[in-house]
Amino acid sequence: MTSLKVFLFALFIPIMLTAQGSPKRLVLIEEFTSATCKPCVDADKVLKVVAKLDSCSIALKYHLNIPSPGDPFYKANPVPNDTRGALYAIPALPASRVNGYRSVDPRDSLGMWNAARLDQQIPYPVSITVKQEVVSGNEMKVTVDVASDIELKDYVLHTAVYTELVNLPNITTTLNGSNGQTEFASAMMTMLPDEKGSVWNQAPKEKKSVTFTYTKGTGELWNSAVNVIVF
Repeated sequence: MTSLKVFLFALFIPIMLTAQGSPKRLVLIEEFTSATCKPCVDADKVLKVVAKLDSCSIALKYHLNIPSPGDPFYKANPVPNDTRGALYAIPALPASRVNGYRSVDPRDSLGMWNAARLDQQIPYPVSITVKQEVVSGNEMKVTVDVASDIELKDYVLHTAVYTELVNLPNITTTLNGSNGQTEFASAMMTMLPDEKGSVWNQAPKEKKSVTFTYTKGTGELWNSAVNVIVF
């Protein structure tokens, strides 16, 4: 069984992480970036500081095909990356959404901190736990358990697989328009069952589970620890 950081974020409703001590509410920062976006280098530096488990914030990065084409993470997953970008009508990079509804310039560390703290103060009625395990070889199984104090009607549950830290030492010479980055953290690699997510209905106090499987890739983009985030 692989060790999985459990990131609890559901339906853009506040949720909690069960850790040592009392439960903690996590804030999801969705960042839109590209290996061809020079301002994204500064955004990446900010996110490394802000998005940490011990600060109750976590990042998920979507790579887009702008300002220049060819980003390898985009090429590997064009549909889910484009779908999330279109959802928020991302006009330019870098861009971010905190908990799905706060638009914050990801280069603004103070703004990002303040947005995260505001949402951490909101009571959370939903908790999610995630377990990832190896079935065989590169076949992976993800189990999501959801508990809710309130009714969830016609929500959508998104499950995203992402790599922890990928090193691409040759990208600065192989990618036209490279912004100079060679390390890429929290890059979305696939969404389960797909970019549309799962329609989710749940009665108050009910506990529900769903299981997904996927095949972990073998290329250089997958040369990293792989985690799962649910929201």
